[in-house]
Amino acid sequence: MYCLAFAERDHGSDLSAIQTRGEVVGNDVVVTGIKTWVTGADRAEAALVLCRTALRELSCVLVPLADEAVELRPIRVLSGDNDLFELRFDAARAPVSSLRSDGLQVALRELQQVHCSDLESEFWELVETIRQYGRDGDPHIRQQLAWAYAQVRVIRALMQREPLLANVVSSEYHRRFGEIAIDVMGPDGLLRSDVEAYAGSRWQQVFLNSRGETLAPRTSEVQRDLIAEQHLGLPG
Repeated sequence: MYCLAFAERDHGSDLSAIQTRGEVVGNDVVVTGIKTWVTGADRAEAALVLCRTALRELSCVLVPLADEAVELRPIRVLSGDNDLFELRFDAARAPVSSLRSDGLQVALRELQQVHCSDLESEFWELVETIRQYGRDGDPHIRQQLAWAYAQVRVIRALMQREPLLANVVSSEYHRRFGEIAIDVMGPDGLLRSDVEAYAGSRWQQVFLNSRGETLAPRTSEVQRDLIAEQHLGLPG
């Protein structure tokens, strides 16, 4: 299991400007730099690191996180979760066999993955919550559910043909989905539960975490630019 270590603090969505270095030394790649907004690093065995191995060359290398030269620093997000991390690589070593010279293309392919099955199971989980709140007969809620289910099916279809477009639709859908969930909960959605975080309920977490999904892994604006260039032939 590996996490994706692409972004850096000073470069936002511009992966081509990253500064993390990877130097080939014998049978190893020695990685030095800082990556941020890394999801699930505490559960991963390795990090797929986008680094600069030459003046103009971006590469990807799989760095074991058990290396003592790798430091994980948790980042608390809006919801109070600590699922994001900053990774500091201080001459961490990885086998040269895991090095890919087409790093930017590898990174873009990884970022285009959309887990539609998760979206569908989450949708049906919200349907059950709506029944528990006795709002399954509310025409306004039913209309929003119909919209949400249609979006999940659209994303499923786009996954196979247009993964870049699927990413844009998915992130913006999920932000709206979180708003629907909070609407379903009514006053309960505004109450903080008695836990160490800003919010504790399932749907409060979805609502708060989804606010950042239009920024990660790339902003919706950047992804729209890529769609315009790659699919519509517009100038960059």
